[in-house]
Amino acid sequence: MIKTILSSSLIALLLGGCQQENDVADNSTNTKHDHQAHHHGLLNIESVGNAAPAPMVTLNAVEDSMNGWNLHIQVENFTFTPEHVNSEVKVGKGNIIEGHAHLYVDNYQWARLYSPWYHLKNLTPGEHILRVSLNTNDHAIWASADEEISSSVTIFQKTLTE
Repeated sequence: MIKTILSSSLIALLLGGCQQENDVADNSTNTKHDHQAHHHGLLNIESVGNAAPAPMVTLNAVEDSMNGWNLHIQVENFTFTPEHVNSEVKVGKGNIIEGHAHLYVDNYQWARLYSPWYHLKNLTPGEHILRVSLNTNDHAIWASADEEISSSVTIFQKTLTE
């Protein structure tokens, strides 16, 4: 019985390919997603027309006094539009680029972000590289001149967070 379950799990894992990341609001679970093997592609802002200014993003991480980290994703020329996720690429009112963000921890996609704040927990002790990319509604990574629009920060987790 256990052998069958393990075999089925292994087959599902091998055939599953790219799994969707964590979309739960309480951030209680996550699915790691290795983006070294593939990516959803870049979309250059210059190709969408309308002379939209390139978005900018800055990731800030502050250790929470109780557990984990509070992340603040500061953006310019970008609007979070969770209501348009999985739809076509759009340039919003006033030529503002729209979409969502992807959070990576040590090059694994950790979560989709639909707002500028996120509480990160469940990290193992040690150094971690956090990166956030700005993404189109259909999950391509926004870019300018073939450079991903993203921001990174390195943190050091002292103890296991829950």
